[in-house]
Amino acid sequence: MKAIAITDHDIIPAETEIVKGREIDLRSYARERGLILIFGYEFSTDTYVNDVHILGYELDWSAKKVHQEMERAKKSKGEAYRKLCAVLTSRGMAIDFE
Repeated sequence: MKAIAITDHDIIPAETEIVKGREIDLRSYARERGLILIFGYEFSTDTYVNDVHILGYELDWSAKKVHQEMERAKKSKGEAYRKLCAVLTSRGMAIDFE
């Protein structure tokens, strides 16, 4: 393997991690091990078929359009989770969104 991409649904990947009290730059960590680390973002979509996602690799995280889409996804996901909590509560499984 020469490269690996890290993506997640509607979440910007962390570029650093804290390990044993030290902040580790993940790209440097990968490079030291002969890997190219690619960061990405998995955009959820609303389509007529189930489970369609669009992957964006090495995005400009500061771009206005990227931020707008991430905010839209965050709001949409929050609304969906609130509805799910309401449905579960109505069926006898009381769950507080918070």
